[in-house]
Amino acid sequence: MILRIFENLRSPGLPDRVKSSMDNLLLPYLKASDESERRQHLDELLIVYAAPVVLRTLRQRLGFHVNQLGVNPYNPDAEDLYHETIAKIVELLTTLHIRPTTHIENFEQYVGRITTNAYLVGTALLS
Repeated sequence: MILRIFENLRSPGLPDRVKSSMDNLLLPYLKASDESERRQHLDELLIVYAAPVVLRTLRQRLGFHVNQLGVNPYNPDAEDLYHETIAKIVELLTTLHIRPTTHIENFEQYVGRITTNAYLVGTALLS
């Protein structure tokens, strides 16, 4: 009984199945106890981990170049794709915090797939 209470204090609100299948990068965000802490972890996930992966994926896989702010005045499609991808990641993380049903074992790889899929959906809509 005491052990169960202690385990709940260590990781409030997260079932063991979620903790075991979720990338460790996401756990501080998912375990955040208040909105301020959650926002801080969200910002860190976006700036430190997601944005560099989006930039690298755009450049290496798709040949799109944008600066660190997601800007390319000569290629508005690249800018749109960058910002659309970041918005999808924010939406995913917000939903993930509310309902941790998606299991993300590798956050950076997942971000790369979101970026590629956003590109594929965009090109399919244009054709």
